[in-house]
Amino acid sequence: AFALRWDYIYQRRLAVERELTKDALKCQDILDYIKEAGLLKTACDFSPCYELLVREFLVNIPEECDNPLSKDYHKVFVRGKCINFSPVVINNYLGRSIEPKAELEVANDVVSSEITAGKVKVWPKKKLIPTSKLNVKYAILNRIGSTNWVPTKHATNVATNLGRFIYDVGTKVDYDYGSFIFDQTIKHIRSTAVKMPITFPSLLCGIILDQYPDIKVVTDTPKKRESGFTFHHKLFGNHNVADNVGTSADGAGTMTKK
Repeated sequence: AFALRWDYIYQRRLAVERELTKDALKCQDILDYIKEAGLLKTACDFSPCYELLVREFLVNIPEECDNPLSKDYHKVFVRGKCINFSPVVINNYLGRSIEPKAELEVANDVVSSEITAGKVKVWPKKKLIPTSKLNVKYAILNRIGSTNWVPTKHATNVATNLGRFIYDVGTKVDYDYGSFIFDQTIKHIRSTAVKMPITFPSLLCGIILDQYPDIKVVTDTPKKRESGFTFHHKLFGNHNVADNVGTSADGAGTMTKK
């Protein structure tokens, strides 16, 4: 079973997070939203990303990792070590509250209206909103999110799950990001798809290395990152709609479901 799982996980693209550059960090409003969400460690100050360690971690996630009645509950054994892995562990690593409140379900139409400043009041039937319709705040959050949070190949459109994620960040909703990241990680043992990206790999490495700094082996080398995010200053002259949000490279990946 583990050998078969390795075949799928080995083929999946590692969605290595890109860092906010010093210039991007000067966008104080955007930085405040990311800080408030407790997602700073998903946008800068990353742990080194060790590809083999991440893949070994995913392969070894027990089937019953999310079953409270199992002895494997919230435990992953990697290289002879027992890693504690749960929404609470993730939230603690991010410096977030360990007592997330119940989620309030928001209609897609509310999301579309918010992220486009009222320009798209009903979420399109094709499930995609053009990025040109986003207001400045959400255009920037989308550029970060489409690479670091919900990796996607839809560079010119926003799908529902990414739209809802940046809505949560941009409205400072008390959303349980720890559970979201946990669920996205667990999906890798329950899917045979090879096009789904491996998200938050640097964060996973950070959690593992926090518990066992000596878990690395000689063959572990840090994964090279793409150049960081830099946003065009001309964006901030128009506070209604961002027709173009520039970064130093386009995000890539495959949309995952939320």
